[in-house]
Amino acid sequence: MEHALIALVSLSVTLTIYFDRVHRKDMRTGFARIDKQFDAVDKQFEQVQLQIDKRFEQVQRQIKQVNKQVQRQIKQVNESIGALNVSVVELARGVGRAEGRTEVLATAE
Repeated sequence: MEHALIALVSLSVTLTIYFDRVHRKDMRTGFARIDKQFDAVDKQFEQVQLQIDKRFEQVQRQIKQVNKQVQRQIKQVNESIGALNVSVVELARGVGRAEGRTEVLATAE
């Protein structure tokens, strides 16, 4: 009876080791496939990251160009405001000189 038990235990251990080896081989194959898929995903991610970086650089250049244009326009507006201020001051001076002659201006119209 003991011999039969030892034989059964030996057989079950042998079968376990055998199936475990087969299972390990399948697992190695599966993990290799998964690694290949991860490598493909990594390559795609790198390509997407490069595209994002290129687009970011383009947007940065566009922002700099727009900023330069805005600065030029602000300078032009400031110059226009300065010219307008000079015109208003000159007009005020002219009106101040014409105050005493309003009757002449009214008849001229």
